[in-house]
Amino acid sequence: MSWDAEFLRPIALPTGKKAATLRQAAEYIQKLPKSEQAKAHWTYAVDDLIAAAEHRVPIMHAEIAVNRALTPDEEPRYGAGKAVGPDMKFHRRRKLVRDR
Repeated sequence: MSWDAEFLRPIALPTGKKAATLRQAAEYIQKLPKSEQAKAHWTYAVDDLIAAAEHRVPIMHAEIAVNRALTPDEEPRYGAGKAVGPDMKFHRRRKLVRDR
């Protein structure tokens, strides 16, 4: 197990500190109240942290899970059925020569 593996980008925690490694993220989760730790988004984050430490999934999976657990009520900015923001511009598909 490698709990000292670093995230691609450090995760900003609500305490003002940053979690740069799997160990720091796990320690933050362990300091949460038991009722908070039992919530689904934190259990998913813990599962992904363990899997990343055991090299079963990429570290990015654990990073995403912890970021999602920190903001569980935030609505995704994009995705299926979501409005496209002003910073995201999609272009029409080009017509094929046969369709012109």
